[in-house]
Amino acid sequence: MIPAADQGPWPEPLTMNRFAALEAYARELVGTSASVDVGADAYGGPVIRITPHRAGARAVNFVADQWIVCEVESSGGGRWELDYDSTGAAFAHNALKAVVAGRVEERVAFGRSQLTLTFQDGSTHTETGVNGCLAALTPQPGWRRWGELRGARPYA
Repeated sequence: MIPAADQGPWPEPLTMNRFAALEAYARELVGTSASVDVGADAYGGPVIRITPHRAGARAVNFVADQWIVCEVESSGGGRWELDYDSTGAAFAHNALKAVVAGRVEERVAFGRSQLTLTFQDGSTHTETGVNGCLAALTPQPGWRRWGELRGARPYA
């Protein structure tokens, strides 16, 4: 038997309301410096794609899943899973502000990436990712020190 919590429609009204508000915020924040496209993922869930017009600026995607998935364009890192509450929405807004302002730093080594966003209040939020099994199994001591450091340009 399917639990009652899993029988409701997807996406739920809360999800759609959060995403409509996030889309409106993104459009207001980026203005004409980026395109904001709304679509669906392979499963029909809403996706917001924010693509800057300026070379060197980073794109951002928000995907509705069991949580809000915030993905900043990177070489593997830069993916946060956020709750559908006010804290998750605030993080999404602050992450988007940081990317639009160019406050993004990425450390890259073979198959690894560590992306750091600096919010307006000076706090930093870091996420690390790997690409492929070989990269995860290959030791690279100190890669966060010697890996290539890449920045990002602001949207405008």
